[in-house]
Amino acid sequence: MSALSMTSGRPSGLLVRFAIPLMLGDIIQQMYTIADSMVVGRLIGVNAFAAVSASGALYWLIQAVIFGFSHGFGALTAQRFGAGNYPGLRRACALSLRLAFVIGLVMTGLCLALSKTLLTVMNTPLEILDDAALYLGILSGGIIAVFINSVVFSAFRATGDSKTPLYVFIASSVLNVILDVVLVLYTPMGVAAVAAATTGVQFLSAGFNVWYLIKHAGMNFTREDFAPGAPLAGELLRLGAPLGARNCAAAAGGIIIQYIINGYGTVFIAGIAAAKKLYSVLFIMGSGMEGAAAAFVAQNYGAGRFDRITSGVRSARRILFAGLMVIIPFMFLFGRRILGILVSGEDAQVDAVLDTAVKQLRVCLVLLPFLYMLLLYRSGLQGMGNSFTPMVSGLLEAALRIAAVLALPLFLGAWGVFLSEPIGWPVMAVQLYAAYVSVVRQKEKRT
Repeated sequence: MSALSMTSGRPSGLLVRFAIPLMLGDIIQQMYTIADSMVVGRLIGVNAFAAVSASGALYWLIQAVIFGFSHGFGALTAQRFGAGNYPGLRRACALSLRLAFVIGLVMTGLCLALSKTLLTVMNTPLEILDDAALYLGILSGGIIAVFINSVVFSAFRATGDSKTPLYVFIASSVLNVILDVVLVLYTPMGVAAVAAATTGVQFLSAGFNVWYLIKHAGMNFTREDFAPGAPLAGELLRLGAPLGARNCAAAAGGIIIQYIINGYGTVFIAGIAAAKKLYSVLFIMGSGMEGAAAAFVAQNYGAGRFDRITSGVRSARRILFAGLMVIIPFMFLFGRRILGILVSGEDAQVDAVLDTAVKQLRVCLVLLPFLYMLLLYRSGLQGMGNSFTPMVSGLLEAALRIAAVLALPLFLGAWGVFLSEPIGWPVMAVQLYAAYVSVVRQKEKRT
């Protein structure tokens, strides 16, 4: 593992160096997601594409909770790395893995028991309900593997290693696409083939990641490292549980929005899904810099370097706005052409899907700068061990999205649905910025 200390050196250079592998990893992940969608949309059909998309909100809820816990665990790991507490670092990683297994096991049972019921409650059209439930059920079998992968990647990034996750993303994405195509073309499994390929690759990745962490990443775990410890477990859960709850609330808002979307029919479902596949690509720079800023802030917080925290966040903000000046015009000009590669079918049906997708995409583009600022200041707070404020922010954002998707379509029709996705970004960006400034000032006064 190529650890990188960010407690000294030029902040902008360190942030870019750390963020580039994260962004490349996200690009590979998104390329896989688009390829996966093309396999479903072109080789199986629009109904299969809609079925996979209809289950996407529930699966994102699962992943969101996992990522929230993992990011919280990673904050403590980064703080201990920045402070030079290597025995504590190893212990935190070991107990994070143990917690991931236990929490993941509970989540697996809940999802297997409730997935079809929740899809029915979400108003999933009957013609795609069985495929959506089958797809989600198979993916649920891989929850523990997803959790372990997320915890290991957080440990890598906390210690400044953003390259190893990139290499694993590349290998797993290529293997996943190959398995997708082979199983779809040569078996009668349909959407189950795509879900089985994803779950299988997740378990292979988890096995490799744990092996690499132990054998090659300097984590020479002992049996005592994995022993239960209430104080450390409590600290990890204090950091991770609020972020898991925040992400759960945000994803729950997505489920309610999906319920409204499902009422507009299969073509509308496919259009929104296509837009989400593409504008998730727009998040790459923001999420990459979020990961870099989180590690930067946490390491310097552990080292007591509050002056570097503020300079690092300012550098990250300048980098993000430079990127936005390229991303937004490009996607306004070429978004529809890119969306066109995701679906096939009758011309009229495809045109209707793309019309919906372009409208949703452009609404999100207009408000994208607020999302980037939200991600940046959220990561700054998390890096300083403040998980409560991001949790409250996430709950407020979810409430705004739910209120918007219930009320706005009554006056604006489909445009109300389009606006409900990003409507909370400006409010939350302002709230998190104010909280970040307040926390930094308080910490500086105490030093």
